[in-house]
Amino acid sequence: MVAEEKGKKRNYCGGEWKQHRMKIPMGYRFIPTDTELILDYLLQKIIGKPLPADIIPQIDDLYRIDPQQLPLGKYQYWKENEAYFFTHQHQTYLPGDRMPNGFWEADKKDEYILDEHNLQIVGFKSTFTFYRVIERKEEETDWVMTEFKVHSTLIPYDAADENLMLCKIEYNPQTEE
Repeated sequence: MVAEEKGKKRNYCGGEWKQHRMKIPMGYRFIPTDTELILDYLLQKIIGKPLPADIIPQIDDLYRIDPQQLPLGKYQYWKENEAYFFTHQHQTYLPGDRMPNGFWEADKKDEYILDEHNLQIVGFKSTFTFYRVIERKEEETDWVMTEFKVHSTLIPYDAADENLMLCKIEYNPQTEE
């Protein structure tokens, strides 16, 4: 499989997954803290600087893609059933503007993300659950998305892409007893 070849990864672009090289030593796993996601990946991408590891693809409208179509756990660096993506800040859905088969709904308000070293706010995270629409009925699924945003005070006025966000999508099947 192309997605599992050593050192390669696919990037969603125009309906197909494109390959690009991953840059992370063999044997390592991508398990960053929230602060690392904000400062080392998202902020660096926003200001146009190189990332510590080029392993997060960008999907321009992640909110309009069914999470079952995403390649969770397909890469040797991510945990099974999770994936990270850069995407642009979405606009609030208007009635009738949802995907035909479902939508993401916020679970709670934004949470602060603090820099562990100086305890300053560096960003925010929001959690969303995917709801599947079947015959006009909304059913909560086991898909969860955590959306990360950089605090506006850290973004310079000449930032390359100030509306960029980072999303972590997980599939957590609930076991019924």
